[in-house]
Amino acid sequence: MNEEDQPTRKVMAEMLRYIAESDYPSNWGNLLPTLVDHIQDVENILHIHNGMLGLRKLVKRYESKPSDTRPPLYDIIEQTFPLLSSALESLLPHNSMEACLIMKLILKTFWSATCHFLPSSDVLPFNRFLMLHVNCLFHIR
Repeated sequence: MNEEDQPTRKVMAEMLRYIAESDYPSNWGNLLPTLVDHIQDVENILHIHNGMLGLRKLVKRYESKPSDTRPPLYDIIEQTFPLLSSALESLLPHNSMEACLIMKLILKTFWSATCHFLPSSDVLPFNRFLMLHVNCLFHIR
C-alpha cells in the first residue's frame, strides 16, 4: 500500500460514510456486496484494505443509533462477520504492516457492531471471535 494514498483514502472513506447516511440501504443496495467483493479479493491487498475501511465506516454509522434503526446493521453482521473472522484468522501468521492494519480494521469493525449488543450465536460464534481477539493480542507482542 502506498502511504501517499492515505489522505485520499481517508477522505473517500468519510465521503462513503456521509453518502451512506442518506442512501444506504434503500438507494445504495449494492454497497455491501461491493465491499464484500473487495474484502474477498485476496490478490489485491489494497482492495482488501479499502473494502475493510469502507465496511468500518458503514458499520460505525450504526454504532450509536437507537436499536429500532439498526436492522441494516444486523444484515451487515450476518453477511460479513463469517468472512471477517476467516480473514482475521488467515492474517494472524503474517508479520507485515498491511496485515496489521487490516486486522486493526477488522477488530474496530467488530467493536462498532457489537458495543451495544451481541448478535445471536448462529450468526457470530462469539467464542471463536473472542479467541481470535486474544490471538491478535498475543501476536502483537
